[in-house]
Amino acid sequence: MLIAEDLLLLATDDVSGKLLRSSSYVDVALGGALLVELVLADRVRLDGAGWRARAVVIDNRPLADPTLNAALARLAEKPPARPTAVVNRLAKGARKALYAGMGARGIVTAVEHQVLGFFPTVRWPATNPRYEDQLRFVLREILLGVRQPTPTEGALVSILAGANMLKVVVPADQFKAAKARAKVLSQGNWASEAVRQSIAATQAATTAALTATIAVSTSSGS
Repeated sequence: MLIAEDLLLLATDDVSGKLLRSSSYVDVALGGALLVELVLADRVRLDGAGWRARAVVIDNRPLADPTLNAALARLAEKPPARPTAVVNRLAKGARKALYAGMGARGIVTAVEHQVLGFFPTVRWPATNPRYEDQLRFVLREILLGVRQPTPTEGALVSILAGANMLKVVVPADQFKAAKARAKVLSQGNWASEAVRQSIAATQAATTAALTATIAVSTSSGS
């Protein structure tokens, strides 16, 4: 399973197949997860620091997963760009591709649905929630300090926190403690500097998405 697939499973209601968080948050988080995955696979490197940082493709050899290959190809098409721009670029179409990939493997099931009785859409409930239940259990233990994360688990926790999505993992009464723990974990030695920059870019892109949403809501309500 990809980090992005785990994230999308957590963000999707097992029964209804609906997103549990705003699609803006989820999509940006998926873009960040794909970037982190490419960094961990030594296909992308982040050169520079701060506003000078650029995501650079250093190896375009195919990977085993078609969604990652598509993400890598998308980055290779254009010159190196800022991590935030890369996160937004990879976010486009990621949710649909990831759902389709998991559907082909029997992890989720496509269910046609009509919004307001007219507009067709597809929802993706879990075929068997056992894997997701175990994943959520592991992440809660990490967020409560019971266990140390692997690099992929640490990345997933940090991306969820950066995209304001920890509530899909922990109940409300544990959220404050989980958020504080996630902040500590994001600076842990499990992550390379490139991974930390990728996660920071995800958080910046999430903030931008939230600002845009508020601006639209304010203008439409005025």
